[in-house]
Amino acid sequence: MKNNDWAKTVQNLVWIGQLGLSIALPLGVFIFLAVYLKNRFDLGAWVIIVGAALGLYGAVGGFISSMKQMKRTSETEEEKKGPPIHFTDHD
Repeated sequence: MKNNDWAKTVQNLVWIGQLGLSIALPLGVFIFLAVYLKNRFDLGAWVIIVGAALGLYGAVGGFISSMKQMKRTSETEEEKKGPPIHFTDHD
């Protein structure tokens, strides 16, 4: 295995871990907070539903931002430049 392959493998493992954390953490924190608020202030079950909805919203946002960042870092220099401009494309 070459050094470059090893670096790509480690980078992919880091991205998988980051993706998992960016999905699981908001969901878990909001649900935990909702259960705490329900028990502490004797609120109804609606608090847990709101907490789960907020956690799901945060998890989807984390997923989208992680995917955008993964795509941005995986592009090569040639892909970042875009397609070449032909002489017929000029105005």
